[in-house]
Amino acid sequence: MFCDLSGPTDSRETCAMFRRMAVDSCLGKGWGILVDARETEGTPTVHDIDLLVQTLDDVKDELTGRIAFVTGMWAPFGMARMLEIRAALVGLPFRAFMYETEAREWLAQETAG
Repeated sequence: MFCDLSGPTDSRETCAMFRRMAVDSCLGKGWGILVDARETEGTPTVHDIDLLVQTLDDVKDELTGRIAFVTGMWAPFGMARMLEIRAALVGLPFRAFMYETEAREWLAQETAG
């Protein structure tokens, strides 16, 4: 599944996106999700990370596949890495990437293995 987060996006919109995916009958369990946030305006705050981790924890029984989050700049990547670490603490398969190619390779490893 590919999700494009372009333009001005806030954590509430991103959380709502994950919640919609969790109830989407077309998205089967175990599907990988690639979130492209390279064109997102702004940098998430620690509060945004808290909201995203809580949301992902709430829907982890429905979204059981890997989630790859691609950013294009260093500050958002640093915050996405914080999200990655916090997500790991609650058992979520989430990773942050700077390059889409690496994210796609990581997602493919799950389906190939």
